[in-house]
Amino acid sequence: MNKLTRTARGGVMALALALVAAAPAAAAQPTRTVYPLHYPFFTIGAGNGCAFAVEGHPSWGFQASTEFSDGSVQWSVRAHGAYVNPANGDSYWVEDNWRDRDTFDIGTSIGHSTVNGQASYTFYPGDMGPYGLVDQVVMYHIVGTVHATWDSSTFQTSAFSWNGGTITNICEELSK
Repeated sequence: MNKLTRTARGGVMALALALVAAAPAAAAQPTRTVYPLHYPFFTIGAGNGCAFAVEGHPSWGFQASTEFSDGSVQWSVRAHGAYVNPANGDSYWVEDNWRDRDTFDIGTSIGHSTVNGQASYTFYPGDMGPYGLVDQVVMYHIVGTVHATWDSSTFQTSAFSWNGGTITNICEELSK
């Protein structure tokens, strides 16, 4: 009887500890929102991606954001389609498929991103890009892992590094 009582007490204590440990996790579930990509196409004006206007022609995809209790946000994107130069008809097909985890320095507007996969990026003069300080607007399609530090109020990139994969200058591809 004493052995059974000791075993029962151990079981009750284990159950109580499990419930106490699970309570905060259950209370802090992340919030996930999914956005379908349903628009027929969009235009990026001259000087906002390339020196010339660029059209985006998505064929399918979605974007999802997950907000965590620590203030970080994870983005997941699956978007296939083409960038098109309407002046000459040249196109560049992309299969953006990436995950981005953003964290923010408390009390500042500084964000840190780690992006894994393949994604299209626009860099503006003054940004740090894959080849150093950017002097003219440019769009790149990057495959690999990207680490970036940026100001969430101006979106200017102050640090940028990239590992593995490839980098393609979309503007060059659209002006051949």
